[in-house]
Amino acid sequence: MSERMNSRLQDQPPAYLTMDETGRLADNWNLWRTQYEDFRSMTAMDRESSPVQLALFCHTISPAALRVVNGFTYSPDEDGGDW
Repeated sequence: MSERMNSRLQDQPPAYLTMDETGRLADNWNLWRTQYEDFRSMTAMDRESSPVQLALFCHTISPAALRVVNGFTYSPDEDGGDW
């Protein structure tokens, strides 16, 4: 891992997105997304390539949420790897 990447990852990403609280998923998502966007800005990860940003998102969201994301379907003109 490069020195630059290592120093940026000293800041901790937000805790996993909680998906098991009935009726609170939207609130949990909004809070997690705000914390995640702050983390991306603080670490300058928001300036990385799309594949790196997507990998970071998938790594930090939570296993349960990643299963949901992996179930997304895309139309023929959409690229599932370009968020």
